[in-house]
Amino acid sequence: MVGTAVPEIYIQWIKMIYHGATSHVQGAAGQSKLSRIKTGVHQGSVLSPLLLTVMDAATEGLKRQPSWGPLYADDVVLMAENRKELKKEAQRWKDQLGSYGLKLNTKKTEYMKVGDQTSGSI
Repeated sequence: MVGTAVPEIYIQWIKMIYHGATSHVQGAAGQSKLSRIKTGVHQGSVLSPLLLTVMDAATEGLKRQPSWGPLYADDVVLMAENRKELKKEAQRWKDQLGSYGLKLNTKKTEYMKVGDQTSGSI
């Protein structure tokens, strides 16, 4: 967000809210130990609407009509006719997000091919 129209004081507030954040998992067996949260949008955070607005502005030039790439908070779905086009589209997103100080986490990126049915069983 640095270098954008987002005021520096807002960026500092966001950093303060996210600094040292921890979470735990509650399950039938009890509660896990606290774990430090290093990346991602915190679930239920009051910042979620603001960060969604930032993502909306950061991805404005990437959206296409009709919408072939839904955006859910900090999750993106990219769709393309083939793998080559998908790689090209992912690079466009990576470049655009980078210009806002954001990044596309390729370690968490997956793809799924739809169509071209083949015979076989599960």
